[in-house]
Amino acid sequence: MDVTIAAGSTLTLRAGGQRMTLKTLAEAHLDSDGGAGAGARVAVIGPSDALGLGPGEAQLSTPTGLLSLPARVVDDGSGMVLALGAPPAAPTQRRNEVRGELELTIHVTLPAPPENPDLASVVVRGRTRNISAGGMLATLDVGTAGTVTPGTVLSIDVELPEGAGRVPVRLTVIAVGNFGLRGSFVDLPHQHAERFAKLVFAQERAQLAMRSRRAEVKTSGARTPGRTRGW
Repeated sequence: MDVTIAAGSTLTLRAGGQRMTLKTLAEAHLDSDGGAGAGARVAVIGPSDALGLGPGEAQLSTPTGLLSLPARVVDDGSGMVLALGAPPAAPTQRRNEVRGELELTIHVTLPAPPENPDLASVVVRGRTRNISAGGMLATLDVGTAGTVTPGTVLSIDVELPEGAGRVPVRLTVIAVGNFGLRGSFVDLPHQHAERFAKLVFAQERAQLAMRSRRAEVKTSGARTPGRTRGW
């Protein structure tokens, strides 16, 4: 719906638990449905405290009734301006990007070094430092210098907690350290991606629960009255 806000119109801004009245200094046109006019800026006059309220909601009267729009008051350098329209949505983290500090034992098949291609590949142990459904950061029990370079595709078996078995994955190496490497999974099957994502979420829930218990204990201890010695 196209809305025209006439100059001199009175608007009510609700933000930060407060309510303030503003008056427009110029005519403005906007699309209340989020079209091209959404996000219009209207010069206004009112209490300067409105600048510190943050995002809120502006209410204005229209021929079809009361209209409420997301809004906040900002200073554009020449005075107060009411920015109307929903703020841009915060970027969401895709499920396969959810990364957790999770240590799992891994078995990595290292290729033969380039200078000795006739040597057999070897399997070494290591552990993940963090993992997601998209890749991992890991530390190995042996140095990787000379045998692993960025772009190398490694075969890795990831041991699941509590003896739940191993998950075979292929990892494209992105970066290499003395004993560590970081990479992204290659064609990881959906069921394996879901397993890793669930492990990360379970770890995060456990950490949140632990922090909550610690906070409760700390609060309880702070409320326990100390003993006083009678004389």
